[in-house]
Amino acid sequence: SKPESTVDASEMDAIAGGYHGAPYSVLGAHVVTRDGKEVLAIRTFRPMDKGVAVLETETGKRTAMKLVHPAGLFEAVFTRRKAAFPYRLVVTGGDDQEYELDDPYRFPLQLSEFDLYLHGEGNFLESYERFGAHMMTVDGVEGVHFAVWAPNALRVSVVGPFNLWDNRVNVMQMHGESGVWETFIPNLPKGMHYKYSVKSRFMGYEVDKADPYGFYFEVRPTTDSRIWNIDEYGWGDGDWMANRVEHQAPNRPMNIYEVHLGSWRR
Repeated sequence: SKPESTVDASEMDAIAGGYHGAPYSVLGAHVVTRDGKEVLAIRTFRPMDKGVAVLETETGKRTAMKLVHPAGLFEAVFTRRKAAFPYRLVVTGGDDQEYELDDPYRFPLQLSEFDLYLHGEGNFLESYERFGAHMMTVDGVEGVHFAVWAPNALRVSVVGPFNLWDNRVNVMQMHGESGVWETFIPNLPKGMHYKYSVKSRFMGYEVDKADPYGFYFEVRPTTDSRIWNIDEYGWGDGDWMANRVEHQAPNRPMNIYEVHLGSWRR
């Protein structure tokens, strides 16, 4: 008989529990061996939906996905395919309504080995260009790329209204021992609220955190970060920038500020 899934039970449990550190190795499209033959398996985790189908964008053909884990892990196996192909997901929600969406895990990771090298070396002087939330187009699909450094995390995921703040849905990929996590989420609009949901390796501590590289933040008492395109911001410091060399000359006076962080604990 055919196995229930091409994925080990332990990996399915890790995906379902939201603590798999490398979800890109499980979710999305993967060529695997089953019964001695290469097949293509497409997997997605949709805990809030009743059903999922794979829609081949070139032919319009639909293939229903099988629920292989009760928490909401779905899989479709294509026995005649030996390479990934363009697809979308057709999801049946809890209200029995169908809608199409792009699978976040079918897109390639964006951080390069050089990015990770500079970060590890401590010389990534333009790290804000790669870390944080950046609107971009990947494989012709608009979305947002997220990257954050959380070296002591067991899991980091992006949460917001788009996934009902469910920290199991958009789990990020960890890059080896670098402590850097990233993911790409398609079709998120500018202005969308988000946070990073972090689960520590120590004592099971979990917390939702604002983006340390964020470009836009809510005003207290709310603490969400918001997706924004910093390139569209209209800076008003043109005159100061034009005269910056003169103002920062070594013979100019300077102010020195001191803060005692311990006093903030009162």
